[in-house]
Amino acid sequence: MTRKLALLLVVTALTWSGSASADGMNAAPVAAAATGCGTGPFNGFYVGAGLGYGRHDADITDKIYGGKYGDDDSNFTGGAFWGYNYQCDRWLIGYESDINFLNSSSEDHVDTISLKSDIDWYGTSRVRLGLVSSDRVLFYATGGLAYATVDHRFSDSFFSFSRKDDDTQWGWTIGGGVEFIHAGNWTVRAESLWVDLGSETENYKVSSDSSYGCSQVCRATAKWEDDFWVARVGIAYKFGAREEVAPLK
Repeated sequence: MTRKLALLLVVTALTWSGSASADGMNAAPVAAAATGCGTGPFNGFYVGAGLGYGRHDADITDKIYGGKYGDDDSNFTGGAFWGYNYQCDRWLIGYESDINFLNSSSEDHVDTISLKSDIDWYGTSRVRLGLVSSDRVLFYATGGLAYATVDHRFSDSFFSFSRKDDDTQWGWTIGGGVEFIHAGNWTVRAESLWVDLGSETENYKVSSDSSYGCSQVCRATAKWEDDFWVARVGIAYKFGAREEVAPLK
């Protein structure tokens, strides 16, 4: 489902860019722009905003009894991004950061136990490597660090026990996308990212009442594993004087 949506977002961005060209939004005279490093239509600082779709998958392992459970949740995601591109002829290297909301919740119930994992916000700090094609189009791969605010909730109604752990988890991300010069200093893009936040192990003392014969039974250990897909479109503004698009060698 996520891969199909990512493809749809790419097609939407292509259609948008094509429509703008057809309507004359990019009809400025083409000048002979200098080639080489530190110049080009994508070179420079930029800021932007994006909107898309995220799918959160949480796997929880009960390390006492050996059971493994999982659930996923889908929701809209949106946020802001900023970065810098350094273009050398057709090649590009850049750095980009973003911060986004997700508001996803994955939950599972096993007998009297409830397990829930929530992600409200996430961000990334990535390198972008790209190839400029057709003078107005950038294809790129990206990867780097990822982080998110994650809530893990464990409850057992039999023992009337509940605990919530709120933490910032760190992981990694990898993905890719396509970006177009839309008009003037504006660009549009479509991209997809995979984010893996690693694993976290929590220990719970659900009861100390000896009437339950508490030894191992009244303790629980859970290993949480959180990851998610993101597919999104965005629009950005590149600072600096506009560089007219000229055929690259």
